[in-house]
Amino acid sequence: MKKRLARASVIFAAVIFITFIGCAGQNIKPAPQPPEKIEQAEATGEGFMVGAFEMDITPSDNVWMAGFNPLRRSHGVHDPLKVNAVVIKAGDRKIAMVSADLIGLMKPDMDGYRRQLKDFSGDLVIVASTHTHSGPDTMGMWGGIDENYRRKISDAVIQSINKALASAVPAKMLVGTGTIPVGAIKNVRQTDMVDRRVEVMRFVSQSDGSVIATVVNFACHPETLWKNNHLIGSDFVNYLRESLQKSGSPVVIYFNGAEGAMVTPDIKRDHKYGEVHTFAEAARIAGIMLKGIQEAISACAPVNPKPVRWARTEFLVPIDNPLFKKANKLGLLKRDIYFPDMVLTETAALRIGDVMVVTMPGEARPDIGLKVKEAAGSPHPFFLGLANDELGYILPPEAYKDPLFTYEISMSPGQAASSKIVEEAVKVIQLVK
Repeated sequence: MKKRLARASVIFAAVIFITFIGCAGQNIKPAPQPPEKIEQAEATGEGFMVGAFEMDITPSDNVWMAGFNPLRRSHGVHDPLKVNAVVIKAGDRKIAMVSADLIGLMKPDMDGYRRQLKDFSGDLVIVASTHTHSGPDTMGMWGGIDENYRRKISDAVIQSINKALASAVPAKMLVGTGTIPVGAIKNVRQTDMVDRRVEVMRFVSQSDGSVIATVVNFACHPETLWKNNHLIGSDFVNYLRESLQKSGSPVVIYFNGAEGAMVTPDIKRDHKYGEVHTFAEAARIAGIMLKGIQEAISACAPVNPKPVRWARTEFLVPIDNPLFKKANKLGLLKRDIYFPDMVLTETAALRIGDVMVVTMPGEARPDIGLKVKEAAGSPHPFFLGLANDELGYILPPEAYKDPLFTYEISMSPGQAASSKIVEEAVKVIQLVK
């Protein structure tokens, strides 16, 4: 708890520091409120095709690293950062699902991707972040992002989707469920609030049964490596991906789940140094996680991919966090604030047969994830956190009165925003049922 509070204090201090050294701070005039909207679609016609593609987004230079203390500079690369995309063509509709080894991407980034994806006009695009704490600052909260690198991310997202679309072949979809074993993840706030369920979605070629892509979804902060790490990497995600690729899946897509407040790797301790925050420990943690993932893969069974329908809402939420307001006035957050202190965000639900995929624009507490999964009413509910936006921690109303969650509250848009986001997630689920 003390470590998390210290991190919040340091981030706030860094914002104030940037003010004094003359960062391009400005009093941003609130923009007129945009209309809220709902988009819905259902695939018609025959055919189910899938393609996948992986691209490298490792920074070529040293960068400010995200998570933990601000102004932490990278000194090299341990393992490459990736963008992985899978594209589904169902009849006359297309769905792109992308995961990037980044701390988070905000909705303005997402809107920019959509504008460039000419072939996906009127179709569903989901871009989520694995939330690695050993990657670059992509949100402007820990030192800033170089615009050349921002363009590199954008190019990789666009190219990976387009190349996945171009490689699509007739495919089958298989889905399975497993359980992450004890010893891999823990909740440092409430020990009994952990969702160990892991969902796996596999796409295989109709012609020869070869694996096109494997989608893995469970909840845990990729933060085995700690604040003293200065090497770029994707933490345990790297080892999961490597292992699954070696076993025959050329593209592996990890989507984080409801890992907020505060699901983290179950780091071992030694008597001399306390917790062991090393790459070897990240590999050990991944090895335990892989047992649950392999259980899900073994349980994979074919799914009838009909119907395919999706719904997406764009809506305004109030920002009550003074830190976020200050950062925006300094020009650190690259997004509009609408009168009075509102931001536009989004959530979406996708149904493929009896599989339900729901997105969340931030880091939900596990009980919120479980609530949304229950609302999905699916034997295979996929909960994609940090998807199409990153607004920080999403907490239930009672958490805002509990001092146990002081750190999470300091990094949350606020109680009203959290409640609205959960409400909209349930709404889109109902629209596709």
